[in-house]
Amino acid sequence: MKADVSGRRPAPSGLAVRTFGRTLLLYLLPWWIALPLLAAIVHHFQSEAELARYELREFELLDTHGGALIEAMTRLNNDIRLMANVAASAARRYPPGAARRDALATTFDDFLRAHPHYAQARLLDPDCRETVRVDRRSGTVGRIADAALQDKSRRDYCERPLAMRPGQQYLSPLNANIENGRVVLPLEPTMRAAAGVWLTPATPLGVVVLNFDASDMLAGFVSSSNSRLALLNQEGYWLRSATQADEFGFVGPDPERRFSVRHPAVWRAIQDARGNRGSLAQADGLWTYRRITTTTTERVVDPPVWYAVSQIPQARIDEAHSASEYRVAGLTALGLAAASLLALALARSHVASTITAASLARSNGELKTAVDELNASRDELVRQEKLSSLGLLVAGVSHEMNTPLGAATLAATALQEQLRQLQSAYARGIRRSDLERFADDQGQGLQLLHANLERANALSRQFKQVAADRANASRHTFSLKTLVDDVLALSNNTLKRALDRVEIEVPEALQLDSYPGPLGQVVQNLVLNAAHHAFTPHQSGALWIRAEVRDDWLRLEVEDNGCGVPEENRAKIWDPFFTTRRGEGGTGLGLHICHQLVTAVLGGSIRAEAGADGKGTRVVVEIPLVAPDEPPG
Repeated sequence: MKADVSGRRPAPSGLAVRTFGRTLLLYLLPWWIALPLLAAIVHHFQSEAELARYELREFELLDTHGGALIEAMTRLNNDIRLMANVAASAARRYPPGAARRDALATTFDDFLRAHPHYAQARLLDPDCRETVRVDRRSGTVGRIADAALQDKSRRDYCERPLAMRPGQQYLSPLNANIENGRVVLPLEPTMRAAAGVWLTPATPLGVVVLNFDASDMLAGFVSSSNSRLALLNQEGYWLRSATQADEFGFVGPDPERRFSVRHPAVWRAIQDARGNRGSLAQADGLWTYRRITTTTTERVVDPPVWYAVSQIPQARIDEAHSASEYRVAGLTALGLAAASLLALALARSHVASTITAASLARSNGELKTAVDELNASRDELVRQEKLSSLGLLVAGVSHEMNTPLGAATLAATALQEQLRQLQSAYARGIRRSDLERFADDQGQGLQLLHANLERANALSRQFKQVAADRANASRHTFSLKTLVDDVLALSNNTLKRALDRVEIEVPEALQLDSYPGPLGQVVQNLVLNAAHHAFTPHQSGALWIRAEVRDDWLRLEVEDNGCGVPEENRAKIWDPFFTTRRGEGGTGLGLHICHQLVTAVLGGSIRAEAGADGKGTRVVVEIPLVAPDEPPG
C-alpha cells in the first residue's frame, strides 16, 4: 500500500484483513497440528529407544556378572575334580592311618595357599565325619586339630556325592558358612563343591569338599548408576541386594524376607519365562533378569541356579522421559515459532500478491481497453489510408480525364461552329468549295472527338477494374503487366510531378492466380511512397518496376534512385505510424498496409534494401504465383 500525501500508510481494508486472517490460518493450522503430533511421535519413539538402551545396558551388565559366576562355578568344578583325583591317589599310596591323613593335609594346605578364594578343604569319611580339614582364617592357612573335627551328617554336600556314581560332582547352593551347627557371623557367603573318593567302584573312601569364599565374587556384583542389581537363589532369596539387610534372609529371623514375597509378579514372570533372560515393565520400574547356571553334564549333576535381576526405578525412567519431553517440547516450540514467523511472512506476501494481482488485473483491463481502442483507431486510420489511396486514384483519374474530355469539348464546339458557318453559307448560296471544306473539317473534328472519348473511356475502365478489385478482394488469374499499367496510368498525375521517367520491366505473359486488388494496392503504395519520399523538393528522379519468376515465386522490385532509407530505419518502416514526414501530413500507415497485405493476404514477404550502387531504395516483394488457399481477412 502506498502512503497518502501526509506520509501515513492507509489503513488496510476489511477485505485485506479478512484475507490475511484466512491465509494466516491456512498456513498456521497444518504446522500447529503436524508439529505437536510429530513431537508426540518423536517423544514416544525416543522414550522407547531410551528404554531399549537401558534394557540393553542392563542385559550387558547381567551378562557380565553372570559370566563371572559361571566362570567361578566352572573353576570350582575343575578344582574339585582335581582334589578328588589327588585324594584317591594318596589313598592308594598310603595305607589307612596318620600317614594318609598327613599326606592329604599337606595337599589341602598347598592347594589353599595357591588358591586364595578357597576358605576350606577337607575329607569326610563315608559317615560324613571330617577326617582331614585345612582352613583359612584371617589370611592364615592351617590344619584343624583332630579334636576339633566336626560331624557333617545330613549335610547335602556329603550325602549327595555319596549317592552319586564315581566321577560325578556336586555343587551346593550359595549359602552362609555354618560351623558347629551355627551360622558364622558376620556372614561368610560360601559355595561348596564336593566329589566322592572311591577306593573301588563299590567302596567309598569318603567325600572331598572345597569351600569357595564367594565374598569377592558378590562384592563385584554391584549396581549401576541407573539401576539396582540383585542376585537371587532358586527360592527367591536375595544373595546380593542393594539393601544389605535383605541378603541371605533364609538364615535370618524373618524367612519371608525375600524377593519372591516382595515382588511376586516379577518373580512369577522370571519363573514362567522360557528363555534365560528377559525384561518386564512394572509400575515400580523396568526389570531385567538373567538365569545363571552351568550346563548339566555327566560329571556335574543338578547344578545350582541363580537369577541376576536388575531394576531401573520408575523415577529414573520418568526422569529420562521428562528430559526427552523437555528436549522435544523445546524443539517443537522453536519449530512452531519458526513456522509461525514463516506463515506470517507468507500470509503477508500472499495478501500483498493478492492485492497486487487485483491491481494488475484492473490495470490489465484498462490496458486491454486502451489497446482495443488503439487497435480500433489504427484500423480506422488504415481504412482511411486505404480510402485516401483510392481518393488519390480518383484524383488522378479526374485529372487524367480532364485532357481528353477538354479536347472532346473543343472538338464538339468547333464542329458546332462549322455547322453554323455551313448554315450561313447555305443561306447566301453554298458553293461546292464550302461543302468540301465543311466535310474536311467535320471529318477531322469527329476523329479528334472520337479519339479523346476513347481515351476517357479507357481511363474509366481502368479505374473501374482497380476499384472493383480492391473493393471485392477477389481471387482470380490476372496479368501482372496489365495490373502495373493500370496502377501507373491512374497514378500518372502524381508520378509525373516527381519522376523524370518510370521504367517497367514486367513480362507480358506473366500471370498470377492471386488477389489483384491487394497486390495493386501494394504496387500503388510503393510507387506513391517513392514519389513522395524518395526525392527532396525541386528534385526528380527515376523509378524502375521489375518482375521475374523464381521457382513458382514472383520477385517484384520497386526501385528508385532517390535519397534512400537509413539502415537503422529499414526495419521500422513497416511499423504502424512510423513516418519521417509527420508534419507534412504523413500517417505512417502506407508501408504498414503493404506489409500486412503481402504477409497476411498474398502469403509472401517484403523487405527494403539499398538500391544499385548503394543509392536510393529497392523494395523487394516475394509472393507465390498461386496465392494461399486461405482467403484474405
